Amino acid sequence: MGRFYYGDIEGKFWFGVQDSFDADNFGVEGEVIVDEDGEMRMVAYNFTKDHLHLIEGGIFDCEEEIGGQLELLDKFFSEKDGYTYLEVKEFLGMDSVEDVKELLGYYSRLHLGRKILACVKESGSCSFEGEL
Repeated sequence: MGRFYYGDIEGKFWFGVQDSFDADNFGVEGEVIVDEDGEMRMVAYNFTKDHLHLIEGGIFDCEEEIGGQLELLDKFFSEKDGYTYLEVKEFLGMDSVEDVKELLGYYSRLHLGRKILACVKESGSCSFEGEL
């Protein structure tokens, strides 16, 4: 079972490399939603046009961290529905699985940031909730 986000954008957080608060990296701090028992269940985000420069800055940071591996990652994931860290490690010629996890963290964040950016540019805002 995975953790999903839904609202103006929808998707699934990447298992093992992306936490539910990953959108904090684009300039808005998520608001935790608790249920009637006081349990934290969701995190809510609301981005507006006022956040465009912060979203773009977060995307830039991801692209910088990924560097020359971006095209290779895009190629790898365009050909596969699933992956293992070892497969990615071998495909990219990386030294360790931990380095792969870190790289995939930035890659998954980049995709989230691009969704947020496109949504804000298209409609002026982007609101969604993520499961914790």
